[in-house]
Amino acid sequence: RARGAAGALACALGAAVAARLRERGERLLEDCLDRVLRGERGYRLAPLRDLDATPDQQVALIAALSVLQRER
Repeated sequence: RARGAAGALACALGAAVAARLRERGERLLEDCLDRVLRGERGYRLAPLRDLDATPDQQVALIAALSVLQRER
């Protein structure tokens, strides 16, 4: 499906313009995902920051939570 859309875009706008649009779309998507993941990480780590947990303690707590969630 993506190849068909890329081909249609290239036919409609030209290969160079289509390539620039795809590259820009990739960058926008990467930026959006990065912001979402950073926000989620901050949200999940906020309680650990409030506890003044060290980075090693944070890693251990997150690993333990991961194990518990898998066992559900």
